[in-house]
Amino acid sequence: MKPLILRTRISRVASGGREFRVIRAERLSRHLYVHAGDFYYEILADLGAGLDLAAAWALAMRSPRSLVYLPLRSNRPPRDEPWRDGPLDVVFVHASMQFRASAWKEVRARLGTGHAHTVELHGVDKEFQRLQDTDFEPTRDRDFRHHLRYATAAETLFVVGSGPAFAREGAWLRHFIEELPAAARNTAGAAGHQCVEIWPSIWKPGHTRRVGPGGLHLIYAPDGWPSGR
Repeated sequence: MKPLILRTRISRVASGGREFRVIRAERLSRHLYVHAGDFYYEILADLGAGLDLAAAWALAMRSPRSLVYLPLRSNRPPRDEPWRDGPLDVVFVHASMQFRASAWKEVRARLGTGHAHTVELHGVDKEFQRLQDTDFEPTRDRDFRHHLRYATAAETLFVVGSGPAFAREGAWLRHFIEELPAAARNTAGAAGHQCVEIWPSIWKPGHTRRVGPGGLHLIYAPDGWPSGR
């Protein structure tokens, strides 16, 4: 996998007696759209957008003291995709920060311009293993704690977890950008739907009682985006 590049602006925001470092991605692909479905949060992306998403995911994995923010609410879905509960921004955050999603609206309003910084991420393929090399079996254990979890607030999807959780589930992102484009070229029509799903463990407290979206559904969508995007 080639180095992943993400252009960002970094801000420090005081809120609720704490200071937060926010890494806001810039110049993201317009072919990246997020909304809430009935059972999962859907992320639609073409290959370029998938690379942006993988870069932000990897940056979040390596940044346990920062919020990684993807401002996506101005994006529009492919023409044939129905509008649902969206569009949504995305924020990646380490669980160790104990960040309250309800505080995000105030933090976002105080970001200002920040200062520009380009991140070049090397070695992501060593941290995001291939699916066939990734051991998901421990996640089935009732006492396992390195899961991702999801929440929404202020028109934003929060993806929360530990570094090991981001690294393990990053295998799905690697599969998305390395395998799905070729698979899509070799199929057509309804059989051409290419996607990956990232679900929390059935043993994670609260998930089995949750009403509403509880996982990520990443759909490879190379066609049908609004012109000029």
